[in-house]
Amino acid sequence: MTPEATRALTQAGKDVGGKNRREDRAELAEVRAQLRELQQMIGAMNEGAATVSTGGVILGANPRLGSMTRQSVSDLIGTPVLDLIAEADRPAFDRLVDVDVGESARGEVDLRAAGGTTVPVLLAVSGFDRDGLLLRCLVLTDLTAQRAAEGQAAKAREAMREQGAFLEQAREALGLGWWASAPDDDHMITWSPQAHRIYGLIPAESAVKTETLWGIVHPDDLAAVAEARGAALAGGVRYQVEHRIIRPDGALRWVLQAAAVERDDTGAPVRLLGICQDITDRKCSEAEVRTLNAELEVRVEQRTAELELSNKNLRAFSYSIAHDLRTPLRGLHGFSDALLEEYSGLLGETGRGYAERIQAASERMGVIIDDLLRLSQVTHAEINLEPVDLSAEVAAIADGLRAVDPGRQASFAIQKDVWVTADRILIRTVLDNLVENAWKFTAGREHATIEFATAATEDDGTVCCYLRDNGAGFEPAYVHKLFQPFQRLHTTREFPGTGVGLASVQRIIERHGGRAWAEGAVDDGATFYFTLDAIDSAR
Repeated sequence: MTPEATRALTQAGKDVGGKNRREDRAELAEVRAQLRELQQMIGAMNEGAATVSTGGVILGANPRLGSMTRQSVSDLIGTPVLDLIAEADRPAFDRLVDVDVGESARGEVDLRAAGGTTVPVLLAVSGFDRDGLLLRCLVLTDLTAQRAAEGQAAKAREAMREQGAFLEQAREALGLGWWASAPDDDHMITWSPQAHRIYGLIPAESAVKTETLWGIVHPDDLAAVAEARGAALAGGVRYQVEHRIIRPDGALRWVLQAAAVERDDTGAPVRLLGICQDITDRKCSEAEVRTLNAELEVRVEQRTAELELSNKNLRAFSYSIAHDLRTPLRGLHGFSDALLEEYSGLLGETGRGYAERIQAASERMGVIIDDLLRLSQVTHAEINLEPVDLSAEVAAIADGLRAVDPGRQASFAIQKDVWVTADRILIRTVLDNLVENAWKFTAGREHATIEFATAATEDDGTVCCYLRDNGAGFEPAYVHKLFQPFQRLHTTREFPGTGVGLASVQRIIERHGGRAWAEGAVDDGATFYFTLDAIDSAR
């Protein structure tokens, strides 16, 4: 071989050796990279992982297993894996890890953690061979969140069960049956026991058919039920109808039926959900009430007619009595006047006194008759409501009193624009009586004051008026007598009158739907109140 060939062969050998060493280093680097990636994957796993020897000692573990057991990875390595398992689950754990090469097993156990707590885990075990040794790979999935979700789901199911039981009890208590049906199905989808009882059907005999139900509806009510159901299916949301049924045993009952329509995305009805209730007792009660109301209306009409006749007879009687009494009264007054005029000397002082008393009594009797007639008139007079300015009416009455007795020292304080809704004639009678009473009972005052105004009320639709004076007043203990006819708290010598005026006031106010009352004290004046309806605006 020539020197040149020898050098070439030597150089070729060097080139081949260098190439093999470079390939070995590249392969080793690739293996190391794959190991690093595997370690990173194991470290990033959400599950705990460990390699366990045949004797049950932990040879390797990932950080997740350490966090699950609250220990460091270095503390876990070299410790018996059984120490990590709850005492009660160790027999099951022993069975799970007893796998050979290529075998696997799965099961749930509780993992012990530092501090005495436990973690439920799903354990996956697989056996593999490494250099002739049987090793086991353990993968542990934390089931804490799953167990919590299962607990919540169990509680929700129990709550739903309780609610369902409560709803069913409520339905039973209310006598409600429920059902579900397809619009065109011959058989009802669902038909509750209470619904069977309402319609008089026996669940064990056969399934409820739509045809059967239509046959139970009273013939006279079929059209109403069909119309309500048809309108709901045609485009409505729900329907409700009360109708009669004739049960298979012949019993006639009233039923309330209501249903809602469920529709698909196209708007077509797919199901009806309904309830039914036996309302026979309510219908019977309503019928009894209608009968009682009709009877009551007849009685009211009869009593009203009787009352109207009685009032008519009473008015006729009052006018008749008034007319019949006036003739003898005129006779008494005329003859007593003749006695005094023609036989005064013969009568003497005592006789003249008797004749004068007869004359005064007849005059007073005439006044009483007139007052009775006026009281009867205000009690039965027709009321024509209109806006009335009470302030103007009181001012007119005051002007009239001053004109009759211009020497009186009396001052009037009248609130302006007191408007009410009332009968003008009748309410003028009220004001005449009240203002004239105040004028009369302040006659002994050197400076008489009479005030007309309104008081505050809780109801904006009501006006509360009062007339106050500083006159003789009255004893508060006898205030209940003021508005009774012929009940007087002062003698006629002190203050003339018959005691009918305030009775007329009360009756007129009550006929307007108001109320009248009084306050006062002896020698300290009196205040008379009354209420009437307000008007929308002053005029």
